[in-house]
Amino acid sequence: SAAAADATGNAVVVSGVSAPTITSATYNTSSHVLTVTGTNLVKTDGASNDVTVNKLTLTGEGGATRVLSTSANVEVISATSFAVTLSGADIAAVETLLNKAGTSSTGGTTYNLAAADDWNSVVTGGNIADLTGNAITVSIPGPAPTITSATYNATSGALVVTGTGFTALAGAANDIVANKFTFTGEGDAEYTLTTTANVEITSATAFTLTLSTADRAALNLLVNKNGTNSTSGSTYNLAAGEDWAAGADAASVVADLTGNAITVSNVAVPTVTSATYDVGTGVLVVTGTNLMGKAGTANDIVANKLSFTGKGGGTYGLTDTANVDTTSATSFSLTLSASDKAFVNQLLDKTGTSATDKTTYNIAFAEDWNAGADATVVIADLTGNVITVGGTPPASNTVDGTPVIVTTAPDGTTTTTVPVVASNRPDTPGSGSALADIPIAKAADGHALVSVSIPVGVGLTAVGQSVGTTGSAAQAELLKRIDAAAGTNSELAPQVKAFLDTLGVNESLVVQTIKPTTGTGFNPNVPLVISGSAAAGDGKQAIVIDARALPADTVIQVDNVAFVAIVGAVRLIGGAGQNMASGDGAAQWIVLGPGNDTIHGGGGNDVVGSEAGDDQVNGDAGDDIVFGGAGNDLLSGGTGSDKLNGGTGFDVAIQEGARADYTVTLDGAGIKLTHTPSGVSDWLVDVEQVRFAAGPSLTVAHSAAEEAAAFLYQKWLGRDLTQGEGAIIQPFASTSALEVATLFAQFFPQQSAGKTPTQLLEGMSTAGNIRVDAIREITVTGNAGNNTISPTLGLARFVDGGAGTDTVVIPATLAQTHVQQNANGSFTLQRTTDGAMLDMTRVERLTFSDTKLALDLGGNAGQAAKLLGALGGPALVNNKAAVGEVIRLLDAGATSQTIAGIGLQLLGAQTPAQVAQLLWTNVVGRSGTQAELKPLVDLMASGVSFNEVVVLAANLDATAARIDLVGLASEGIEFS
Repeated sequence: SAAAADATGNAVVVSGVSAPTITSATYNTSSHVLTVTGTNLVKTDGASNDVTVNKLTLTGEGGATRVLSTSANVEVISATSFAVTLSGADIAAVETLLNKAGTSSTGGTTYNLAAADDWNSVVTGGNIADLTGNAITVSIPGPAPTITSATYNATSGALVVTGTGFTALAGAANDIVANKFTFTGEGDAEYTLTTTANVEITSATAFTLTLSTADRAALNLLVNKNGTNSTSGSTYNLAAGEDWAAGADAASVVADLTGNAITVSNVAVPTVTSATYDVGTGVLVVTGTNLMGKAGTANDIVANKLSFTGKGGGTYGLTDTANVDTTSATSFSLTLSASDKAFVNQLLDKTGTSATDKTTYNIAFAEDWNAGADATVVIADLTGNVITVGGTPPASNTVDGTPVIVTTAPDGTTTTTVPVVASNRPDTPGSGSALADIPIAKAADGHALVSVSIPVGVGLTAVGQSVGTTGSAAQAELLKRIDAAAGTNSELAPQVKAFLDTLGVNESLVVQTIKPTTGTGFNPNVPLVISGSAAAGDGKQAIVIDARALPADTVIQVDNVAFVAIVGAVRLIGGAGQNMASGDGAAQWIVLGPGNDTIHGGGGNDVVGSEAGDDQVNGDAGDDIVFGGAGNDLLSGGTGSDKLNGGTGFDVAIQEGARADYTVTLDGAGIKLTHTPSGVSDWLVDVEQVRFAAGPSLTVAHSAAEEAAAFLYQKWLGRDLTQGEGAIIQPFASTSALEVATLFAQFFPQQSAGKTPTQLLEGMSTAGNIRVDAIREITVTGNAGNNTISPTLGLARFVDGGAGTDTVVIPATLAQTHVQQNANGSFTLQRTTDGAMLDMTRVERLTFSDTKLALDLGGNAGQAAKLLGALGGPALVNNKAAVGEVIRLLDAGATSQTIAGIGLQLLGAQTPAQVAQLLWTNVVGRSGTQAELKPLVDLMASGVSFNEVVVLAANLDATAARIDLVGLASEGIEFS
């Protein structure tokens, strides 16, 4: 029979099982796979549990170890092999140890894989640990350690670098070699670390360098803006030189030079802490923090952003001192220009930190003073920057009661420095004027070629060669002075060339740059006077006026100066001489006097004009007011919407384009030209001819005679009237067109070919010329009494007041007008806001919107001035209320003796001695001695009345000279 089955409960005892062992391993840094070979490897029931990975320990660089902890358990592949793919933190940790291909690290440590007990499940019932002799062969098929990006904190100096494949080197603080790193920043300039310490890697993907103080200061000059680019647009980059990663295989090329962007943060604002200044050398040394560089040379620090505060609380901003580079992140120095030094020395007038009046010195740095800083960040540093002053100031001498310092540079350039003129300055008798009269350039025999007359409250520096130059040297000298004051100024450059073209081959030119400043007592309406020389053989003078430190509308007068360049928004008036003047881009007011002047307003909305002469007046860019005054002038508004007034004479306007480009309409006493393509309009008054850049001209006739003459010349001579021919026609305003045609036929019989005047004029009505019928004559009707006339200004007008004391009412302030007496005794008034003119005959008084002016210096106004001069000297003549009261008394019939008596009573002169001393003091200008006064006292003792003596004194030539009666006669005397 069959036996029964026995399927369970029958244990099998296995013996002689061999322990698993490891013989070797390989590791691929690219795949991160650790492949292990061995013997007797066993499987365990289940998935992914044959090999317990956290029982494996790798030894590498410096003997350091890593127990795998983030990589998963695996199955054996066979009894002789298994593979672990590292993951997580295990990768970075292991690859810092296995830092070189082969079986040992860069430091010489032999790689080893140790397996702890139970690493291949629980087998044999004993300890299966296999800890030594298990070599690892490392392959590194991927790239060397590389940098991907970095961040840099400019305040802390922390440079955090990220990348891949960073490996460690045995030892402390030696994985990363700091001096292998080079930074690229502002202007693509580079800086290599020098004193920053080496560091350990944080992981296989990061490390942090904390820059040394010196390295941080140097680097911060280049990384001047938060973000990835510098202020000039340079991309920040971190270049790692060969062997920067000390843990990497020395045989491998690990240099990583490009594409490693740095993101910069916490860039600090540059600040100033203190400064020192040497008044002798003009050297300013500034200390601060976080100073930054800018690409290029001599441009880190913008000198004209610096201003000084000193004596009297006065301030001065540098204007022509050169920009400089920083010396380091904490300092820079600059040497002040001669003119800047002169002005600064006036404010910093004592060694130490405060002026003689105890004002604490300060240097202010306006916005954008450090050009390397981010333009979007506010860096202005205006207060709390104390200056310590030292050095020995240049010696000075006294000229016309004012200290003057003259220094000479090695190249012969002289700098004349005049401090702000004080109100108590003693005027030198015979000096030329009541102002401080100072020569700044002299001829060989000592007479002045260029001089200045400086009012109270004004100081200046003058810089230039003390002698004239010729030819190319003269040209170079003028261009140098222009460039120093205005740079490569497009408005000035063409005018400089035009002037230089007028110089004779051997004609001497003296060039000076004059830079005024203001202080206590400054009055913008009292002009600084700059005079050249009109003497034969003295050549020409050119003046560059750097007026940027002056308040707008400050008045400057130039006399006998051939060329004037103006930098700054001032009012320039001209006296004697034929001048060429040109403004820069500021809004200027330039009105020159008699003489054939050439004027250019430059950029800005300018007022440019001339009082008399055959002038060329140009507004240039901007919306300008342009006028010519008396004479035959050539006017150009330039670009913009301009208003032109030719004044008297035959005046020509120059317009761009062609006549067909414009629409022409009558506008009051003038015409309006509208440029059709742009829509910009110009207004022309008292302009007789408009010449366009191309094509025929336009005649603007102010009488039938002018219209006829223009037409006849155009039709029968084929050309326009010249200005000289037009000026001949103008006085015949009452002549008819037929009479003009008759005269034309007589002068040009060949061209007239026997035609009658009517035939000669055929076609005139359709010729396209403009006729502006205007009444220029203002006839005073009525009795010969005291008339008040209120003319409309614009077109040049003529007023004859007739008999009596007549008054003309002027719609302007006195400051807005120029009044000048003509050779025939009449007066010409010009409104300098628009050039409107008025010629006045037998007019005694003018009423302005702010004051009054008496013109009858040969009548009651003159007698009033002489009486007041004798009683109170020039000061009383300048008293508008006193002048007005005396004029009204004389107009009402009071005698001079009566007025003299009133004056003596008011002044308290009651004895012969008192009257004599009063008169002597005011007529002579000083107190009289007893011997000098005795003849006057004896005269009064003999019976001549006090009042008669006053009148006698008033009518002396000495009195007329003392009160400048001749000057008053030419311009009038102000009263209220």
